Amino acid sequence: MYDCPETAGAYDVFWTHFHNAAAGHGIVLPAHLTRGIGVYDLWDDPNLVVGQICNLPFRQTYHPYFHIVGAMDYAVPDVPDGFYNSVIVTRAEHAKADLSSLRFAFNSKGSNSGWDIAHIWAQGTGVALNPTIETGGHLDSLRAVLTDQADVAAIDFITFRQLRRFHPDIASLVVRAITPATPGMLLVTRNAIWAAPLRQAANEAILNMPKPERILLGLNKIVPITKKTVLSYAVSGVND
Repeated sequence: MYDCPETAGAYDVFWTHFHNAAAGHGIVLPAHLTRGIGVYDLWDDPNLVVGQICNLPFRQTYHPYFHIVGAMDYAVPDVPDGFYNSVIVTRAEHAKADLSSLRFAFNSKGSNSGWDIAHIWAQGTGVALNPTIETGGHLDSLRAVLTDQADVAAIDFITFRQLRRFHPDIASLVVRAITPATPGMLLVTRNAIWAAPLRQAANEAILNMPKPERILLGLNKIVPITKKTVLSYAVSGVND
């Protein structure tokens, strides 16, 4: 989910180490990351060995089919290990505007960070979000705000931190609020007996990565989390 052109090489390095570590636990992973296939096609594949999934589609649809390897911890400030939150951003001209009056850009209604947690935050604060444009991605939502196609967006904190490094104009946006924390991106597998050894292999891979790639990714560790914990987080119920 955090794989972009600027980080692709570093994720390839992580995958090589993950592949090698998993082999030491008797699990054969593909030699290369699978790219260029829609996430729903990957999640629906009964042969999926290990994959990453946003916790909203996991909670809504896929929890009966997947076993959790762990939550990916990117050292987000002030949240538990393996958790994350979203930032609510606007242009500087709207730094004090009533957010209910602004046009809301979102990446997808299947996104926890760009849609659902924003509505949960809004429900808790009395803000009425005004969905205006579905962009297909966090970077595109930020671009929509920057180019006045929209005024406000909810962006996964990890993505926002990452994109500000690669796209300096994003730094001009103002963080108006931070949403509640929820479990972060999940590593999942179809095979229950692989969950624990895959988590161990992933952590070995992170520790063995070269420092520059590890710093670039910001990937700290894979932490155990139960399906019950993930499913305990509410879904906003807002679909339009």
